[in-house]
Amino acid sequence: MSFLQDAERLANACGGGYLSPTAVRELTTSWGLGLEQVMLELIGLAKTLAQPSMSKFQVGAVARGVSGALYLGANLEFAGGPLQFTVHAEQATVINAALHGEAGLAALAISAPPCGYCRQFLYELATASQLEILLADKRPTRLSEYLPGAFGPADLGVVGGLLAPQRNSVRLAASSGPDRRAAVIDLALRGAQLSYAPYTGAVGAVALTTADGRTFVGPYLENAAFNPSVSPLQAAVVALMLDGRHVNEVVQATVASRADSAVDHVGATRRLLEQAAPGAVLQECLIEVDALVSDDASNEPAADANKETDEMAKAKGNTGKDLSFYFFDFDDNIMFVKTPILIRNKATNRTKKVSTAEFARIRGEFGKPGPWKDFETYDDTYSRFRDIAADKLKPNGVQHFVEDVTKAIAGKTEVWQRPAWRLFVHACKEQRPVAIVTARGHSPETLKAGIRVLKDKGLISREPNYLAIFAVGNAEVAAELMASVKDAKDRKKLAALPDKTSALKRIAIRRAVDSAMEKYGAEPEHRFGMSDDDPQNVDLIVKAMCDCKNKYPDKRFFVINTHEGEWVKLEIFPVDFPVTKKVAPSEVVG
Repeated sequence: MSFLQDAERLANACGGGYLSPTAVRELTTSWGLGLEQVMLELIGLAKTLAQPSMSKFQVGAVARGVSGALYLGANLEFAGGPLQFTVHAEQATVINAALHGEAGLAALAISAPPCGYCRQFLYELATASQLEILLADKRPTRLSEYLPGAFGPADLGVVGGLLAPQRNSVRLAASSGPDRRAAVIDLALRGAQLSYAPYTGAVGAVALTTADGRTFVGPYLENAAFNPSVSPLQAAVVALMLDGRHVNEVVQATVASRADSAVDHVGATRRLLEQAAPGAVLQECLIEVDALVSDDASNEPAADANKETDEMAKAKGNTGKDLSFYFFDFDDNIMFVKTPILIRNKATNRTKKVSTAEFARIRGEFGKPGPWKDFETYDDTYSRFRDIAADKLKPNGVQHFVEDVTKAIAGKTEVWQRPAWRLFVHACKEQRPVAIVTARGHSPETLKAGIRVLKDKGLISREPNYLAIFAVGNAEVAAELMASVKDAKDRKKLAALPDKTSALKRIAIRRAVDSAMEKYGAEPEHRFGMSDDDPQNVDLIVKAMCDCKNKYPDKRFFVINTHEGEWVKLEIFPVDFPVTKKVAPSEVVG
């Protein structure tokens, strides 16, 4: 496997056109290359995304976000259409970063110095003063050296800049389309929330739907010099391009714009689609904008890498408000997936496959008189709960978790949906901050990819607003959690445990709560709840929530026991025991 093949595999695993910080580390480690060299090498992969229908000249670019993620971009042209709709590769990387909720760019690798048009566009970035341009055989050079005496946001009194998290307050006013309740309208509205329009206030977005039901959203991204601004249609078509698709696949375009917009997003969309996708239906959604707020990116951590375009807007919009945080174990709590656990009979040395539900029921019987007396866990017990090594993953193959989720949802819902499914669906719909704490050993990117299958199949309306993902069976995650234990004696005790799963989950829950306080503020009266079906896990969750209650006594903490279909909700109080009450599923949806 070549470097570019390996990079393409990792990019596809992350959703296409993008490499998460974890994937970047894997790539640099596997190939023994420095980060700058990796970015320069990836230009070749970025070029393969190009759609230069007129020039026939492929251009690629690779941007590094302040989060450590890498974003690919390529040139996009429309034969027979207006030249002003052309998107440069450098612009495409910025659009890609914006769609992932990135809070700023630190570096940009390209084949040649950027043209004047792109220099002006890049100068709009909130991190423009620190942005380094990387060229082969040349030292990294600041953008400011390419654009002396630049004109930009600060000259017009704008604080922050492009990619500084946006949280426009947007609501639907009217729709010319057939169904105001359609999910695509909601996607268009959420794209409008991310618009960057500090000069005209022309907040807007375009949602492009293809024949197979996929929807790609693009927000309006404005520039102080006006002309380099990116229309919402251009941004949406870049999203299509990053997925390997073309604009002629579009069957419907939904435009969200203000009735009094200073920029005609509807007209621009109509003009291009009449030429590039003449059969597409145009739907207009009139929106009202209550506030245009731009927050300095330096005040908040970057968003977790994710394809869902409204995560950062949600996070920023809820800062300082009372929130409900939803923590979940995945297996047999949200879903039942047929990922087998292997156990071994010590007497016969033979292995046996059991489901996660069966394992939760029998694990306490190992070593005790009865049918499970001679059984034990061993090195390969959770082998299907780990990622396939990069060099063993087949071309176009997927990780076990993605495969198992896809197979599960093909069956009857009463089989794979588990007690906390409704809570999970609700948390996704309302964009409540979600933490996944699981014993699985997959990478966070693999878990997100599996959950993204649920979104792609329409089973959840939005991807979760991820607060944290802790797969404690993952060696890298486990090492990070162990390193977070400050007391040396406690770390030593933890290291000596033969099975660290429960202890690591307890630490992960505490870490997730701490992250919530850092991200959303410690002043509001937040509520935290976690559900699980495994009685042993419920015990450790109670202990973890007691730890959190002692640290944050003014916050409320709940544990929901879903074992064998039960719904027992425990609220943690400052005393050593919880108060227990039975509730119906509908009562825990808040």
